[in-house]
Amino acid sequence: MRTVAYHSQLQKRVGRGSALDWLNWWVGLFLRVAVFLAVLIGTVFSVWDRLPASWHFCGFLLAYDIGVLVAGLIASFGLSHWMRVLGDFWSQTEPPELPEPTTPEGIGVAQFQPAINSKILALAWKVVPLPTLLLALTALPLLAFPEQGIRLAWLGLALSAILGYPVWTWSDYRSRRLLH
Repeated sequence: MRTVAYHSQLQKRVGRGSALDWLNWWVGLFLRVAVFLAVLIGTVFSVWDRLPASWHFCGFLLAYDIGVLVAGLIASFGLSHWMRVLGDFWSQTEPPELPEPTTPEGIGVAQFQPAINSKILALAWKVVPLPTLLLALTALPLLAFPEQGIRLAWLGLALSAILGYPVWTWSDYRSRRLLH
């Protein structure tokens, strides 16, 4: 869920109102609803469990009201603060702008053609870093710690969801830099 604009050259390529913007909007909406419901359900059950059994339905209503209050505060203020922190993180991870390629004027000026090894390196920079990050954060914990591997793999998946965009933009930047 991004609160900052995408990298300007990426935004030029995908345009405004693109599928990337809609995906960002849907993820933000889903995250707010999911956080609200998760906190609501967790709070209701934990509060209701601590109330005397003789309170019956009144106890449930009290737990539900407390749950709505806590979930609303966390889903609005807590999530907004988290989005601000992530926005600061993402704004610092944007690569510098690449100069736009200019078309030379005049007859007989040769276009720059990168060498084959530069093309291979550029393709490797474009394709390899993101899957490598995902595998390193999910598969390595499964192999290294078989007892706790699933929990660590889920944690790695969450971490890769945060680190995925910076890795993707920097790998694309390195790839395009090799071809300019």
